[in-house]
Amino acid sequence: MVAGQLAAVAESGGLDAFDVVRWATRVPIGGPMDREQELAREFREWASAAGVHLAPCFDTRECYADASGEKRTELVLPVLCLAVYEDDELVDVTPHATEDGVVTVTDAIERLAADNDRHSGEEPVVQTAD
Repeated sequence: MVAGQLAAVAESGGLDAFDVVRWATRVPIGGPMDREQELAREFREWASAAGVHLAPCFDTRECYADASGEKRTELVLPVLCLAVYEDDELVDVTPHATEDGVVTVTDAIERLAADNDRHSGEEPVVQTAD
């Protein structure tokens, strides 16, 4: 559903391109730097500079390892995340929290569509799952 919404925004000229990246929902902390940990680090740096919070959507928690049952600290990632880059610079990550509440992936897609439509003079059309 989200990929379809992003495709519609891209077709209308609101995005140059988009990629869908699948990731683990939990990643052990302290091991080699996984792609997920590297992205989370980049996202945390963006959030700090933007004055927003990624927790609880990106958080570390004590979890039990699936294979061994041992307790360990893991990075727990959201099921769905949208990172927006302009000229290779990270400019938005959702979900994130502000003083006014949580900004969701759906909010970000609607904003992308609305921004594009303001530039083209059309009304935004974004459908979400019920």
